[in-house]
Amino acid sequence: MKAFFLDTSAFFKFYVPEQGSQVVQRIFQNGGLRLITSLTITEMMSNIRRLVEVDRLIDEKGYRAIKADIMAKIADGVLDVIEITLRDILDSIGLIEKRYMSPIDAIQLASALRVADRTDNLVFVCADAKLARLASDEGLEVLNPLQAAPQVGG
Repeated sequence: MKAFFLDTSAFFKFYVPEQGSQVVQRIFQNGGLRLITSLTITEMMSNIRRLVEVDRLIDEKGYRAIKADIMAKIADGVLDVIEITLRDILDSIGLIEKRYMSPIDAIQLASALRVADRTDNLVFVCADAKLARLASDEGLEVLNPLQAAPQVGG
């Protein structure tokens, strides 16, 4: 069974129709684990809030609906939340020392690498080309929804 570790750039596509959204939708339709970090929750809510206050693409009701759906997916076990650990923070510093990346990307990648150490068939799902490349360089199997066909197996 596949385990899909979704970073925020990919998970966002579940809620906002754009290029790559069909690939992420298929991940949720098929079997397998779907993992996000606790950091992804905050990052998602910030990005969705931006759609209300800055981009004005959704209204307050839409924001609340997305928030409720994310929380329901967590409560129902559709999404498993991986807590950020001190090890992830320390490992993220090592990643940054190898090559520059944003702190959030480094923490997400360090968390994915930790999970990959104990999870068979982990796929790092990421729509950020730089982070996807860095994850691949670190030995993770990567699925970039922007470059993948919509039919994702479970």
